Amino acid sequence: VRGFYVGVGGYIALWGTHSPLMFCLYEQGMALAYRRADPAGASSVSRAPQPVVPSFGVSFLFGSIAGFVASAVTSPLDVVKTRLQCQTPSSLTRYNGVFDGLHTIYRDEGPRALFRGTVARSLTTGLSTGIMMGCYGVLRAQCNNASTKTSARHSCAIYA
Repeated sequence: VRGFYVGVGGYIALWGTHSPLMFCLYEQGMALAYRRADPAGASSVSRAPQPVVPSFGVSFLFGSIAGFVASAVTSPLDVVKTRLQCQTPSSLTRYNGVFDGLHTIYRDEGPRALFRGTVARSLTTGLSTGIMMGCYGVLRAQCNNASTKTSARHSCAIYA
């Protein structure tokens, strides 16, 4: 049973940093893409912003960028997670957790070893995140628009 949980600390460290970073980058990109100048000169605090239905293309673009950057930044954690999950009792190098893995790899193999596979991981994650966030952006906006037009807000609550 214990074997099922090998590397769970690395998994939590990786996705606990990757997902929030990716969502922050995506939301900042979307805010930048859809920033509107107020023609009346009113403060943006004085009135609620109008909901915008983003295009799939814009959501895909910023989702891909966010996924690529988040994957590149968290790549050392992915390397350690993978090594923790693949080590056996007879492995030559044993890691006792995420921080030990980061330290040992840096000390024994150098900083470049922490970024092995970064390009491949970032490209695949960037594209898949672009697709996911493209769908997410469009569905979230459609559900928000549907909930303001009808009282069936509960039907779209799982998407928002």
